[in-house]
Amino acid sequence: MSEQAKKSEQQAGEEARSKAEQIAASGRDVRDRIRKTFVDVVEKGKLDLDQMQTTARRMFDGAAEAVRRSVPDDPEGVLKDVTRGLADGLGSAASATRSALSNAAEKGQKFTREELDRTTKALSNIEKQFVETVSGIAGDLRDQLKTQGNDLIEHAKKAMADIRPAIEGALKAARQDPIKLAGETVKAGVEASRQTVGVLAQAMAGLLRGAGDVLAHVGDSVEGSSASGEKETKGKKQEGQGQGKSK
Repeated sequence: MSEQAKKSEQQAGEEARSKAEQIAASGRDVRDRIRKTFVDVVEKGKLDLDQMQTTARRMFDGAAEAVRRSVPDDPEGVLKDVTRGLADGLGSAASATRSALSNAAEKGQKFTREELDRTTKALSNIEKQFVETVSGIAGDLRDQLKTQGNDLIEHAKKAMADIRPAIEGALKAARQDPIKLAGETVKAGVEASRQTVGVLAQAMAGLLRGAGDVLAHVGDSVEGSSASGEKETKGKKQEGQGQGKSK
């Protein structure tokens, strides 16, 4: 990565951190706004999965700073919403990665073997790294949290469990046909690597917005799911009644 690219990535990360701090301090629509901010940063910067984890850490740091400074009425609740928002964003990224890999296989596009290896490794480590990030913040803020951070850590584990199908789907796509997906290695030449390294991240970024819309609330509450189920059942009953009348 060039110095200019590193500078741009760092600047974007700091902006995301600042926005996360503002969102957490406001306490309004935290989960959705955190997700949207994360997706925007990833999409604009065409970040790969490792860079996304760095962005997630910066955003969580920003939210934690808001808790340290203002101590909202329910700091643990705010941080749980931040956790869910970032998990939603990572789940969207995993889903977009799977789509990018599947599309590439269909179109005969190639990635460098190095990029595929990095992607597979990053996908395998998403859950562990995310929980470690939350655990570190929870430890730093244990005096401000009712459960000393234990509930927050468990919440992070649950959030990762909820997006695990998306992660596993991306891993399956990456491992399914590596020979078909992988082109020349970086060793084949600097020019080839310049053209192909980061292609997967670019393709994923292009698909991320749609994936973000679909997975906006991967881990919604049981109550929300129940309500949706009740509405669906009610709708089916009404539809059945309508069909009965038409007969």
